[in-house]
Amino acid sequence: MNKYSSSLSILVVLILVAGCTTFNVKPDYIRSVGETDASTELKAYVGDILYSKYDYSSRDYTRVTTVIKMGMLPANQVGLTDAVMLRSTLDGKPAACGQAQRGVYTMALCLLDNNNDNSFDSFKFADGSEGSLLKRGNSPIPYSYRTSDEVDGIKKEIIYQGREGDTLRFRYREYIKDIVRPAYDQTVEYNLNEDNIVTFRGMRILVEEATNQDILYRIISGTIDL
Repeated sequence: MNKYSSSLSILVVLILVAGCTTFNVKPDYIRSVGETDASTELKAYVGDILYSKYDYSSRDYTRVTTVIKMGMLPANQVGLTDAVMLRSTLDGKPAACGQAQRGVYTMALCLLDNNNDNSFDSFKFADGSEGSLLKRGNSPIPYSYRTSDEVDGIKKEIIYQGREGDTLRFRYREYIKDIVRPAYDQTVEYNLNEDNIVTFRGMRILVEEATNQDILYRIISGTIDL
């Protein structure tokens, strides 16, 4: 797990704790569920995913650099530098929540988009402190979201890697908690002289045509369990 993924995990914990006390925070999760359609003839090129199955939930995030002025004194100003803020809903309104340093304390902070115009215009801390970003010299904060690589769930896939003579080569990958960096990676080979049906983890694939550029195939039975 990289540094960014670790920070996301910490933020989720902080936000949920805050949600149990002061905040009414609802984390916004995106559920993705699917499997390659086995009802038709399929074609994949070298490097393509010829089969995948997945069930995971992901989070969107944005990064914020700003200074929140809660008063004229420097002690009443909170600085955010490339802070990771997770897409959420706070009190029924679009928000992004993360953590901020206030003096010697680190606490949960949410930025709200009350006008739903892709600019944060108010803030709220876990201790109940809140205010407008349109006052005290603050300015609205434009934002856009990206989807995190870190997920809650699993994805499995088979990639076609070409043909050499009568040998077909495939790559099998499993992604757990991360949809970019595989937790498991395996290369498998099959000899077409022995059979034109590839059997892998209970799934049977009929190879109709195969070259070193592409493969024409059907999934005739089975599936890969998640």
